[in-house]
Amino acid sequence: MAKSYPVTIRIIEAKSSCSSGHRVGEEFRLEGYTPEGLCLTAFAGLLPMARILAAGGSLGPETDRIVASCPDPKGGLIFEVVREKG
Repeated sequence: MAKSYPVTIRIIEAKSSCSSGHRVGEEFRLEGYTPEGLCLTAFAGLLPMARILAAGGSLGPETDRIVASCPDPKGGLIFEVVREKG
């Protein structure tokens, strides 16, 4: 069975307020289910990137971190998706 790494999603910047009430500094750990408190719009947009990191893959030059904006055009949040050492 392939190794699966733990992944953490962090809100690192807010360019505007979030309609779901998310704030800079919030963290969500992916452990097989939708993280409690993370809105579904953000989760749906970040899940493909998180799955790549969890499987040991990467997107771009940083091998354990992806920075992405909220998929909600009104969201204005910047997320960091990080593969934790595990």
